Amino acid sequence: MEEKNTENFSDENKVVRVKLVRHRWPDEIAARRKKQRQIMGTILACALFFTAGFALSSFVQPGNSGMSASSNKMNTVYEVMKELWYFGKDMDDLENTLLDGAINGLVDSGGDPHTMYMDAELMNRFISNLEGSFEGVGIQYFPTSDRAVITRIIKNSPAEAAGLLAGDAILKINNQSVEGKTSTEIKSMITESESKDVVLVLDRSGEEMDVTLTRAEIENSAYGYVLDQVGILEISSFAETTAHEVGLYLEEFAAQGINKLIIDLRDNTGGYLVSVVDTASYFLPDDTVILKQEDRAGEITEYKTKSNIHNYDFDSIALLVNENTASAAEVLTAALKEQKDVDVIGKLTYGKGTVQQSIPFRDGSAIKYTVAQWLTPKDNKINGVGITPDYDVDLPKALSISYYEDDTVYEVDSVAQNVQSAQYYLQFNGYSVDRTDGYFSEATRQAILAFQRDNDLTETGVIDTELLVRLFSATTYTWFENKTELDTQLVKAMEVVNGR
Repeated sequence: MEEKNTENFSDENKVVRVKLVRHRWPDEIAARRKKQRQIMGTILACALFFTAGFALSSFVQPGNSGMSASSNKMNTVYEVMKELWYFGKDMDDLENTLLDGAINGLVDSGGDPHTMYMDAELMNRFISNLEGSFEGVGIQYFPTSDRAVITRIIKNSPAEAAGLLAGDAILKINNQSVEGKTSTEIKSMITESESKDVVLVLDRSGEEMDVTLTRAEIENSAYGYVLDQVGILEISSFAETTAHEVGLYLEEFAAQGINKLIIDLRDNTGGYLVSVVDTASYFLPDDTVILKQEDRAGEITEYKTKSNIHNYDFDSIALLVNENTASAAEVLTAALKEQKDVDVIGKLTYGKGTVQQSIPFRDGSAIKYTVAQWLTPKDNKINGVGITPDYDVDLPKALSISYYEDDTVYEVDSVAQNVQSAQYYLQFNGYSVDRTDGYFSEATRQAILAFQRDNDLTETGVIDTELLVRLFSATTYTWFENKTELDTQLVKAMEVVNGR
């Protein structure tokens, strides 16, 4: 979780908070590790030199010859790299490259994956992610070959005001066809046009209609709906706006007389401490411990529910989690499990049990560092351990298996990961395969031929990238069209809250 920091090294009189999540961001970790390897020879030297100006000075006492000698050494190494190093002549902005690398080396040397230096671009991206809002029209969708099918309408959005419905298919955006477009390209068509007005051509049950929407700020960290008299509350992150969004959906559920609730925290990688405390206050009595925080000195601080937040009482609640449920999402999971005896369904959570603060610098970059470990209300530590669900339930394999794009064409008797992926996709879409171990059998070939016939594709009976793309697209479509039946974890949660 991210905690508000009282220190500030920036020019502005504000504190910048950064999302603390499960820290499995591939681009961030890969870039940091790569840079660390590249300049390891100078990392600690330059790092100490860089920090000497604003950090070491507070620790160095007159006559501390050991520190003075170390500082001189670091200064010398830095000057050598900047002025004498041969390859430095080929590097743009050598000074900042050395300093950034040095900082990365310093924070990495502690071995804490949650303490890190972020450049301005990365910092801005993470801040944006945790604001909980964005400019858009308020729809979620998935692309097919010739359209983008709307899967949900976000509450209090332009799309809701205009009467758009889940199941509407977008054919054109501002007179441009969406055929063959990716999700990212479609998003750009909506959000990056010069005008805030977005004209959609929709297909609703075979009839085309034009709708003009005006982009606005959309709150989008929570989503709620009712399924068979059970409230489903999906929380994707604990952003600045999350508690407010959750409150709106809970109020709506109460107005409908809903007394059973499923909270879906799958793939929720965390967020702000204050956000999860406010959210937990909706479900637990006043003055109930949500978590405990242990600082470096061993002192314990308890965080409790707030009395100024309305409490909603449900006859039964279940939680959905998976391996990507982390940090603040694990706080809510543990609090409801230990303080309300709520059942947890899904997979073992990530196990992110530390708290970070961030210090921004004038150039927009920041350092995020671990300041504490958090414990559950019953003093359990989940860092590196996670939370074990009461009901361990897997999703269909086709939803998690990936494929690789290459030029290889796979035929009968081939053995490969892409063959296995195709087999799972075929099986998920209702085609009969005799195995899913990656061996290309004759039954696999027949299933491929059937899929190609059904989708007006050339009947080759082989697996290539084009087929895998189409199979993956079909899998996505099948999932969204039949999610309530195919989501095995949700199905189990429905059974639990209904006492079956």
